[in-house]
Amino acid sequence: MSGYRTSGKTSSSLSGHLLMGNELTQLIYADEAGNDDNSDVTVVAGVIVDADTKIFDAERLIEETVGAVPKEFWDLSIPLSAKVVWGDRRVQEVWPRMVSRKRFIEQMVSIPRRLGLPIGYSLLRRERQNILSVPNLSPVQLDHVLALAPFAGSVDRYIRNHCGPKEVGMIFYEDMPEFRLKISKSFQLFRNPEAQFELSDEHLNWTPDEVAQGYTEQFADMRIERLRNSVAFVSKGEDPLILLADFVAYAFRRYFNNEKFGDDFMIPMLGHLPDKGVWARPQSEGVIRWD
Repeated sequence: MSGYRTSGKTSSSLSGHLLMGNELTQLIYADEAGNDDNSDVTVVAGVIVDADTKIFDAERLIEETVGAVPKEFWDLSIPLSAKVVWGDRRVQEVWPRMVSRKRFIEQMVSIPRRLGLPIGYSLLRRERQNILSVPNLSPVQLDHVLALAPFAGSVDRYIRNHCGPKEVGMIFYEDMPEFRLKISKSFQLFRNPEAQFELSDEHLNWTPDEVAQGYTEQFADMRIERLRNSVAFVSKGEDPLILLADFVAYAFRRYFNNEKFGDDFMIPMLGHLPDKGVWARPQSEGVIRWD
């Protein structure tokens, strides 16, 4: 991937405008969690991988970690995922030691922090009133779609603020054929200039420290200039980075849905437990960096 260049004259961003850069170096691998009726939070999360400096190390570390999965699991011919490792009864029968499965998930979610890979996330709480309805989409599916665009906006902001002036990114997402078109359209939510906006301070959930100091330092702009106008859909079995995104999203879901061992998965991933009160607003999004 090193040295790959796109054409700045013909490429467009997810917002439909001219792509503001011509060096494709930032690869964003994303997945979702909580897209069922048993979760109070919908999560889209993933990792940002620098193709020139990080991708080889990331793939090697993922493959090394996956090597701990017992042979009996593969004999089941079940695609590997965090949800399967933790909750599938068939897996529990051939991999019965819960501590072993728990440690495997902890090792997987620790990879971004160990390698310095930024983590992008978008959380949408179900408790809010949903004022939208879309034909052929259930409320749970609609929440998934609504969580995607802020994720893209946050990742684009990260590239603008922390990468080189010519660097651009591309999103790789878990392939769900029946949902592919809706996912693509969600990422293109900010296609029209009128759809690119900046939230005012009163629409942000200020932290106690921000209230005390009298101003907020939260980002509120939602525009896309550095993400290519295409999404690559791949399965977990095709790319180890998509598998990593699955585990990252799963850890977010278990923690913010107050599920068992959510704390145990979050600590190795972020190094601390996020303040759920600060993250309590209906929608939260951003990029976690390690520098």
